[in-house]
Amino acid sequence: MKRLLVIVIFVTFSAITIKPGICIENNKRLLRELERKIKESKNFASLLENKTKKERTDFIEELQRLKQKAKELEITIAEKKKKFEELQSKEELLKTQINNENEQIQEIQAFIHGFSADILEIFRNNPISLQLNNLDIIEKKLTDQRYNFNFQDFQNLVNALFFVMKKSGTIENFTVDIINHSGKSSKYEVLRIGTFNLYALDKNGKVKVVKISPEYKAIISPVKLPWFKSGHVKRYLSGKSEVLPIDVSGNLAYMNVSSRGIYGWFKAGGPIMWPLLVIALAATFISIERWYHMRKLVHLEDDRWKKIIFCVEENAFDECFEICKANQRNPVCKILSRFFPTETANNFVQRLEEAVLVETQNMEKFLPTLTMLAAIAPLLGLLGTVSGIIETFQSIAVFGTGNPRYLSGGISEALITTQFGLMIAVPIIIVHHLLEKWVDGYILEMEERISDLINRLSSSNKGKRNENDNRNNSNHY
Repeated sequence: MKRLLVIVIFVTFSAITIKPGICIENNKRLLRELERKIKESKNFASLLENKTKKERTDFIEELQRLKQKAKELEITIAEKKKKFEELQSKEELLKTQINNENEQIQEIQAFIHGFSADILEIFRNNPISLQLNNLDIIEKKLTDQRYNFNFQDFQNLVNALFFVMKKSGTIENFTVDIINHSGKSSKYEVLRIGTFNLYALDKNGKVKVVKISPEYKAIISPVKLPWFKSGHVKRYLSGKSEVLPIDVSGNLAYMNVSSRGIYGWFKAGGPIMWPLLVIALAATFISIERWYHMRKLVHLEDDRWKKIIFCVEENAFDECFEICKANQRNPVCKILSRFFPTETANNFVQRLEEAVLVETQNMEKFLPTLTMLAAIAPLLGLLGTVSGIIETFQSIAVFGTGNPRYLSGGISEALITTQFGLMIAVPIIIVHHLLEKWVDGYILEMEERISDLINRLSSSNKGKRNENDNRNNSNHY
């Protein structure tokens, strides 16, 4: 529009200033030019208007699109804000849970560190520890009070404890490195019996006791097994036997005996052990003497006894004497060989009964003494135990309890006398019962035979008296 206005002003100004002749021609030319310019201006204006309309339409459409997008963004922002708020609430909840779990973890860690000694006691001196790995690392973490356990540490500890629980009731045979007495490590075939015993079989076929070091290494122990237990282990390893004795003390009993020996064990019992030893020796000598005496006796066969009875009834005392003399190892024949009716029948029966009593006393000799020794031995052992316990409690009164192991050690030594007394009394009672049963068999036989003989002699003498009386009466008439 500004260009059109300039052209009109320029044409008007030209018409005023140019000459008339020339002006008409110029004016026509200018008019044509002006018309052309006007037409171009109109076309330009129309194009500009169309372009403006198009731009306005595009702007309106873009504005609508932006408004729609803005609405969509507002909705998205609201959703994101809502989701953000939900995530914030979840974050607060998770923080609370994490704090609670951290407190629980701290409590569990405090519990584990507090009971670390008890946990480590499960692994120490346990044969199963040889089948576990990294126990030294677990022990280091348990003993470090500043160390915080992670999930992997808990898992390793729980797996180790469950492994011990699973293997504690099993018997396994495997190969492991063991340090021998010379300090060298070599491969040994070992037999593990639960959590109690661990035995190794060396190249010479000897059974060795294996113990676990504080570093969880296998070491040959100086403890010597009894021969019968070594035999059981060898037969089990060779597959010849399924019998395997278990020592629930973990060979501590054998270690205690081997460390101080039999003399040390006897000495630990105190002065009461000497009277008990005298009782044991006396009972042994009496048992041997009675056994030697009784083994010489034999029972009288029925055929020979019938022959003796026949000889007595026929008054063939010489033949009866020879039979009895040939069987002196029988108590009945031993008695009859010394007594025959050289006097009256009543004197013979009385002397025979006296001889039975004497022979009975000879066979029962020292049996009451064994009974007395069997009763005295446990009482003396109990006396030694009471004396030892009194001394132990007197020491406690002076020095206090201190280490409970020392207290239990003193009481265990005090119980040695009772143990020794029972070890003496039980065999004495068994031997006394066997000897008494042995003697009773001969006494019963002797009483039956002698009673039978006395009855027969009495009947024979009575018959002779009646026959003599009848003969005297017939002569009188």
